Amino acid sequence: MPEDRNRILFHAYEGGEIVHGTCVHAFPLHIHRCWCVGQVTGGAAWFVLRGDVRLLSAGDWYVVPAYAPHTLRSAGLGPMTYTVTCGPPQPLPDRLSPVVVDAVAYIRSAAPGFRLDDVAGAVHVSKYHLCRLFTREVGLSPYQFFAGTRIGQARRGMEQRVPLADLSAALGFCDQAHLGNSFKRHVGVSPREYVRSYRYG
Repeated sequence: MPEDRNRILFHAYEGGEIVHGTCVHAFPLHIHRCWCVGQVTGGAAWFVLRGDVRLLSAGDWYVVPAYAPHTLRSAGLGPMTYTVTCGPPQPLPDRLSPVVVDAVAYIRSAAPGFRLDDVAGAVHVSKYHLCRLFTREVGLSPYQFFAGTRIGQARRGMEQRVPLADLSAALGFCDQAHLGNSFKRHVGVSPREYVRSYRYG
């Protein structure tokens, strides 16, 4: 199955989401604000959680705690089929230092665009210290965290049927194609496919 034929269905409900996917794809390193429980139901997939690598086959389960860095990618030439149930958003872990907590808050609320100097200035540390500390505690670089946050904002906008041109401008993407490419890399389907497949209730 070519990557552009990925089929991923998103069913949101009060307090969580269920995702069913059949795809050939490699999801980048990312975190969720919620816990997730998944099962590979067909094919095979490489699953990496906090650096631990597992090859999952049909019938295998996996659990992702909230804010745990992980990746999932299809193994071999065929598609992986999976189902994931995600719970409600959780607060930031207590283990994060005040500097990282403030950096997370700044990134989540900042205007479109990303400048590490701006984030470091907002939390009163050097950008080099911020990168080391943030990556060690969160498991992602500040930019990786920003990219995931922006894709989450794009999802919310698409669910509210905001036109893609308006959404790309509001979130600081160069253009609609840039939004589409970034979105597909993170989510596995194009923005239009996401809008068609998303259900609530």
